[in-house]
Amino acid sequence: FKGKELNLVFGLLLSVSRLGSTLGMVTLGPFFRKMVDSAFSRFTALGFCLDLGLVMCILSLLGAVVLGLLDKRAEKLIDGRNVKTDEPIKLRDILHFPLALWVIFFICMFYYVTVFPFISLGLVFFQQKYGATSVLASTTNSMVYLVSAVASPVCGLVIDKTGLSVFWVIIGT
Repeated sequence: FKGKELNLVFGLLLSVSRLGSTLGMVTLGPFFRKMVDSAFSRFTALGFCLDLGLVMCILSLLGAVVLGLLDKRAEKLIDGRNVKTDEPIKLRDILHFPLALWVIFFICMFYYVTVFPFISLGLVFFQQKYGATSVLASTTNSMVYLVSAVASPVCGLVIDKTGLSVFWVIIGT
């Protein structure tokens, strides 16, 4: 993926990670309750849930390593050579980033600073404020990620087609 397809690729990448988050939010609670109902202690059930999360993280890491190796192989096959730069990257280089990039950094930071606390407290909020069951609360809480999983590739495609990246960043804020 190069040039005009890059926003779509980032949207797809974000979509896959959001689907994983949604899957974790929706399935781990019922999995825990099912284990407790099957005569496991709460601590043993929690251990199994954490082990399941660990297995998923390991599978994700292995997938990333495989994709990295495939990407390196594709570079060699397509280019026939590795592109090397003579100029080393230094931490001081961040001082030369353009203002537009810093604005994007701060927009992302402020977005995540506001969304993540709500996600972490959302289950309790939906249960106490609206009397939702734990299943309904986790499903409702995961909707932020589910909508993002669907909208991110679509928005990436629209940005790629229109070519107005800065315009869409401003509209998105």
